[in-house]
Amino acid sequence: PPGASVSNNDGSCPPEQPGTTPPPPAQLEWTPPPGFKAWEEGDVLPHSGGGNSPFALDAAEEDFFGKETLPDEWLRTPRAERRAAAEPKPLQAVVEMPASFCSGCGARFQSEEERAPGFVPASVLEARVERANELPKRDGPHTKTRRNPICQRCHGLRFQNRLSAETLRVSRDTNETHASLRPSYFRQLLRTLRHRRCVIVCIVDLFDFHGSLVPDLPTIVGGDSPLMLVANKVDLLPVGVQNAAVERWVRTECRRANLPPLHSLDLVSCKTGVGMPQLLSRLEKLMRSRSCSAYVLGAANAGKSSLLNYCIRHTRLARKGAAVEENALTTSHLPGTTLDFVKTSVLDGRFALFDTPGLILPNQLTTLLNTEELADVVPKKRSQHVTLKLGEGKTVLLGGLARVTMRSGMPFLFTFYLANSISIHPTSSQKVEAVLAKHLGGLLSPPSSLERLAELGEFGEELFTVNGRGWGEVAVDLVLPGLGWVAVTGCGQCEVSVRMPTPIRAVSRAPLLPSESTKKTMVKFTGAKLKDKRGNTKRRA
Repeated sequence: PPGASVSNNDGSCPPEQPGTTPPPPAQLEWTPPPGFKAWEEGDVLPHSGGGNSPFALDAAEEDFFGKETLPDEWLRTPRAERRAAAEPKPLQAVVEMPASFCSGCGARFQSEEERAPGFVPASVLEARVERANELPKRDGPHTKTRRNPICQRCHGLRFQNRLSAETLRVSRDTNETHASLRPSYFRQLLRTLRHRRCVIVCIVDLFDFHGSLVPDLPTIVGGDSPLMLVANKVDLLPVGVQNAAVERWVRTECRRANLPPLHSLDLVSCKTGVGMPQLLSRLEKLMRSRSCSAYVLGAANAGKSSLLNYCIRHTRLARKGAAVEENALTTSHLPGTTLDFVKTSVLDGRFALFDTPGLILPNQLTTLLNTEELADVVPKKRSQHVTLKLGEGKTVLLGGLARVTMRSGMPFLFTFYLANSISIHPTSSQKVEAVLAKHLGGLLSPPSSLERLAELGEFGEELFTVNGRGWGEVAVDLVLPGLGWVAVTGCGQCEVSVRMPTPIRAVSRAPLLPSESTKKTMVKFTGAKLKDKRGNTKRRA
């Protein structure tokens, strides 16, 4: 009958008959919400409408998309610019020292003793202080740049790369050394941080890690002060090194040295800026959350002042044409350039980032060298590391500053990570003294002469027994504090000795680059040069 349903005995529907059309689906009624407007030809995009337009962004959408940078403009921006805009901005910093203190090293100005820190002739001091007080502290759009006054010592280091007197150099604790230039004074100054509520930023030189690691750190860092470790000069490591592996190695070595727990670890280059935005962003957040200032400390020549100068260069003051050298901290190859706390104002003056004197470590070769030798020893760019195969009775002279000798055992591979200016000269162990007498100051440098070598004093010897792990893995690193390190690779067992000026002592450690290939760095000694298998000169011998 009409309206009755048709089904099979099993309850299923019978197949449709040919020529029949299924009924159309039921239409659902849709009611537009309040404020809905149908799209019509000529309408504008929603994000470009005016305030009274029904297509205008609401407050939440404006916060998400931004009022000035529109989504379509953002999509049309090149990818490199979008990435640059997404990176954290560098921390803004401005040197803020009283008029009676040097803004380069932190010493108090004085005009009585020329061979003491902070000396400035009386007439120059009065003129500089008067001029500094007349000019504004910060730049405006139509104002002149304030030039922070510096002492005579900083002027010589900054513009002439030398000291006006040798007595102005930070040296060992002796009666002839000025009280404010003694390492013990620096340690006493930094130990006051233990009782301050602050953030501690400790800088180490990744290329000279064990020569710049501060053993006194537990006596300096208070229990409530977070410790941020910054491994500087990552740009000096070979190309292709994995940062994650280097970070694990650094954390392991810090635990072995019994350092306080680390709040964070960053691999950076204060010179090239690698890793700096992320470090400064983390530091800024930590200073805001704890509402306290920060102190940058570390061994001499680790890069403390360079870190602050990076911040200063990226301030509005530097971008508006200020001479960076006039408004920056003094840096040099000489250990102990900074002599006291130097304050830089950050976060609109609410907090401060302090530079501190570099600690003079007893096992640093750089404390024994003069300005010319330091310029050769401290690497300025990525070093050209080379690998030599040494057998029993062979010695490698590293200029005149160190000697690596293969005492006994089967031949091993020695990879040298040193500054490019240091000559690497293999010879027979019996001919070492004759080679030094003939070539020191010429083919071998630094130092520049036998007389200068004698001034460095007696050489001490350290013996190491190396157990090889195979030709594909470094067995051990022999650290030459202040110079670099030597990676030893091979099979079996050998005995190696390292000689350096007393009291500098070579030490062994777990390899920093255990899987670094030696195939591309193998060289042969040709009498005056080190050449690879293709005959290309890798570095001088």
